[in-house]
Amino acid sequence: MTEKKPSKQPRIGTRSTVTLQQVAERAGVGVMTASRAINSPDLVSEKLRLRVQAAIRDLGYLPNEYAGRLASNRSKIVVFILPSVSSGVFRFIVQGAEEVLSPLGYQVMVTAASHSLEEEEAACWKILGWKPEGVVLSGTDHTDAMRAMLLAAEIPVVEALELGDQTIDINIGLSHQDAGRAAAHHLLERGYKRLGFLSSNIDNDYRAQRRRHGFVSVIKEAGLSVVCDINQSGKVVFESGALAAKQVMASGFDVDAIFCSSDELAVGAVSAALRAGRKIPQDLAIMGFNDLDISAHMVPAISSIRTPRVEIGRLAAEAILTRIAGDPYPARIDVGFEIVARETT
Repeated sequence: MTEKKPSKQPRIGTRSTVTLQQVAERAGVGVMTASRAINSPDLVSEKLRLRVQAAIRDLGYLPNEYAGRLASNRSKIVVFILPSVSSGVFRFIVQGAEEVLSPLGYQVMVTAASHSLEEEEAACWKILGWKPEGVVLSGTDHTDAMRAMLLAAEIPVVEALELGDQTIDINIGLSHQDAGRAAAHHLLERGYKRLGFLSSNIDNDYRAQRRRHGFVSVIKEAGLSVVCDINQSGKVVFESGALAAKQVMASGFDVDAIFCSSDELAVGAVSAALRAGRKIPQDLAIMGFNDLDISAHMVPAISSIRTPRVEIGRLAAEAILTRIAGDPYPARIDVGFEIVARETT
């Protein structure tokens, strides 16, 4: 039986002097091949990739970009901890930040926490090991342990998307309770009196909870009551909207207008109502939240509440850069929202 020799440990203190040429020579390949194995490993054979990786480990090689960052004690990394990496809402926020950060050589890292405070805390603990120069969080609800970690890190922290009372550092967002109130006023002003609310996984979506609270409070102030309040669970939000709308229609709720906690839900609800032969908005008015691109292109076009997602990302990036430079930045920025009335209301 052939005895396996333990792999050599990287030599301490020599990483900054190791070049890609040396890695290529150790692996017995050309420089371009070694570079391809590092940057596009799917374009080389498994055997070749393993040889290059072994050379990297033996020599303690680091790409020049990271070596430079280590030498300057600057990571130039800004981390976003978001509930989801697939949602259009969060994608546009990251886009706005990258427009500001990327030209300056900063790398944006994104990690998902699945609407869980515990997962968010675990993600925070991991990313702080990368020594980021700033962190952007979704919302203002976090565990006490996570707050303590971020305060101890002494880096700029932006809590984005909503406004809160007890924030860690910088707060950029809007009042979701006010947005819910605005939705109720919009529907009431158009003559709808039998209002309902549809949501998805609301138990872990604190911003949706606040929109619901604002919506319900206005209805009660008007001397009315919420006809239906349905929460669907599931990962496919469009499907959840359709299922919730079907539940409303099948249950015989005497409802003439529905506020959905997201545009994805509203799209599903509109599709289900149309398939059931309902006229929109004559039989059932439907309103969404966030004003995603799909809302304007639906037939009928969906009324929604527009949030400035790209602007929030840009402002978050600018806030972090300003604080890194040692300059003051407003602790709280209200970006507001806008009612976009279309064909469904």
